[in-house]
Amino acid sequence: EFRRVLFRSEIEWKLELKKLKDKSSPMECHIIDGMVWEISDVELADLLHVSRQYINRKRRQLMKRLKDQI
Repeated sequence: EFRRVLFRSEIEWKLELKKLKDKSSPMECHIIDGMVWEISDVELADLLHVSRQYINRKRRQLMKRLKDQI
């Protein structure tokens, strides 16, 4: 998994997500929270009233931004 390759610890992973969250839209912030809490795409889509595909696409975009940020 991406996070295991680039980050030595769970704390390091969450700190980088916090930095990313500071530069993100409100919807992206909710998706980042879902990543931290390890909520599935389906569950997150239901909570945010959007499609699973939208959540998946935004997660991929966020992960790319996170990788570029490091």
